[in-house]
Amino acid sequence: MRVSVLVILHRGKDHITIHEDDVRAWSELLRFVDSRWNTHRETADTPRPASDDDQVKLFFAAPDASYILGNADVSELEAHVSAAISG
Repeated sequence: MRVSVLVILHRGKDHITIHEDDVRAWSELLRFVDSRWNTHRETADTPRPASDDDQVKLFFAAPDASYILGNADVSELEAHVSAAISG
């Protein structure tokens, strides 16, 4: 089983979520940007670009903001949990 892992570093705080796929992780990233756009000092006075990609690039251009969207194989973990439950 593969999962998508979203790691956001913003203003010294970590925001880490695990998703079924990249589409859901990207949606979470967009929600994060949307909820903080008006309070983020680099974007507060900037009109939002029409493109989601451009919004994310502009938001994370700040030195105190970055993100990683990656994938992880959790097959062994899944098998271990299933065995423990069946147990």
